[in-house]
Amino acid sequence: MRPRLTRLNKLTKLNMQPKYDVIELLAKLVGHDTADPPGNEVEIARFIVRFLEENGVESELDEFLPGRANVLATIKGKRSDQALVFSSHLDTVPAGTQRWATPPLTPTIVDGWMYGRGTSDMKSALAAMMMMAIELKQEQAILPHDVILAFSAGESSNCLGSKRFMQTDALQQAGAVVVGEPSSLDVIVAHMGVVWVRVIVHGKMGHVSGSAGENAIDKMVDVIRQVKQLQIPYVDHALCNAPTINIGKIVGGTAVNVTADRCEIEVDVRVPPGTDLKVVADTFNTLASGSIEVEIFDEKPAVETSVESPIVKLGVEVCERINGRAAEISGVSYYSDATIYCRNNDLPFVIIGPGELGMSTQVDECVELDKVRRCVSIYKQMALSWHGVDQSQVLDRA
Repeated sequence: MRPRLTRLNKLTKLNMQPKYDVIELLAKLVGHDTADPPGNEVEIARFIVRFLEENGVESELDEFLPGRANVLATIKGKRSDQALVFSSHLDTVPAGTQRWATPPLTPTIVDGWMYGRGTSDMKSALAAMMMMAIELKQEQAILPHDVILAFSAGESSNCLGSKRFMQTDALQQAGAVVVGEPSSLDVIVAHMGVVWVRVIVHGKMGHVSGSAGENAIDKMVDVIRQVKQLQIPYVDHALCNAPTINIGKIVGGTAVNVTADRCEIEVDVRVPPGTDLKVVADTFNTLASGSIEVEIFDEKPAVETSVESPIVKLGVEVCERINGRAAEISGVSYYSDATIYCRNNDLPFVIIGPGELGMSTQVDECVELDKVRRCVSIYKQMALSWHGVDQSQVLDRA
């Protein structure tokens, strides 16, 4: 567990390590503000490309929208087919309005943990993947298959970067994907699907001096109660939770002295693998009426990989050897870029990252530095040991 936050009065600024140290690199990455919105990953992408190329790893930057950029790099192996992809996103969630013990963009170390936004989710994995690639290149390692670094923009919102990678066929030769989302260096093989729903309530504009109108905010109060009582039909899953419903945003009214004629909420719904996302729309559409609209504005399918898949077996074996303990295989409620890369479950994936499960979006986000260092070794051994996958071992979506 991380140290108690009451000890943060003892924090000292990061003492930079020698050149190419993964902790120094992580500090530099955390210092770039990539909160989404707005993202603005282009500056960190330029830093990454420059850093990789200065250390012998050829890479390319793709600024596909103003300020939004991906980074792609390939380390050649004996074969180009069945490449092993290492996936990390460049963006973070915003720091929020709660007070942090230290400035969220100032990487700070206490008792072997680094604090700062993105340390856990997921710039620690990003740094580990970069250092893995540099070490493989400098050691002139003989790889059985190509290793691809795919660093994406906009994962935290709508997976802009991973969609761009798929549009450009950059990962056409992929045989499996290692995603660096937080896993506490355990092995995650499934994550839930996500549906984002917008519910709009219409009223009638009015004023206390004349016709009072119909207050859409008042009507929305009743709708919110109904939303909280909705039951999403689902298929039980051994590794993932039952569906969840979270109202994350509400907007209503135009002025304090005017009766609100419109109010809307945005709702995050998560369902386990095997549950058809259509049931979410069907369930929410029961709320629709003459003055209530329901819109689905994003979907991210659940994905999973069989525990018998070679990439999972390799991940477990390497994690156990380097961590010196049994590896836990689990599923998670968060989503990742695997929802885009592996959405038809025709490409196996595994999530292994040094960040702590449950740390994402938290105030005083942090990562244990020993896990970051171990993660470099885990990624490196997986790259050296990857021999391809048996597609018949991958679970089909129900």
